[in-house]
Amino acid sequence: NYFFEKPAGVALAISTGFADGLSGGPLAAKMGAPLLLVNKGSEAKPAAYVKEKGITNGVVFGSHKGAVPDETVNKVLPGLTKIDELKVS
Repeated sequence: NYFFEKPAGVALAISTGFADGLSGGPLAAKMGAPLLLVNKGSEAKPAAYVKEKGITNGVVFGSHKGAVPDETVNKVLPGLTKIDELKVS
């Protein structure tokens, strides 16, 4: 909320491991996007942020496909026009 008044998009990484968020953070910053740490069952606040800011695209960081469950992505980023998944290793 403090650093991205009008974010260009949003980046998601799972909150239960540090590697994806740590390595994805610099790319998210370069994209002008906040990095939101999410987990199944913790989607309400990130989803509210996405809605409040009117974000329409995003990227999902994961060390493997499904690192951030599809159900979680769909709750946080519903109806987005573009979602990219990047494998961070």
